[in-house]
Amino acid sequence: MKIRAKPLVIGSLLGAAFGAVLAMIASGGYEEADESENPIAALGPSDYVQLGIAMLALARQFAGMLKRV
Repeated sequence: MKIRAKPLVIGSLLGAAFGAVLAMIASGGYEEADESENPIAALGPSDYVQLGIAMLALARQFAGMLKRV
């Protein structure tokens, strides 16, 4: 399998930018001083599992779109 560097670098940069935007959105909704209302701290393990499954489903859908072309 031949790996091309350009698509790998572009995909990595886009993924990092998308992750940074999500972090900004998630952290912008609460004040640092009040930990009791921190929405991220309220997430449980099942929420992270659901997020992981959704990310894998998105990657599978994207791969399917590339195979059709």
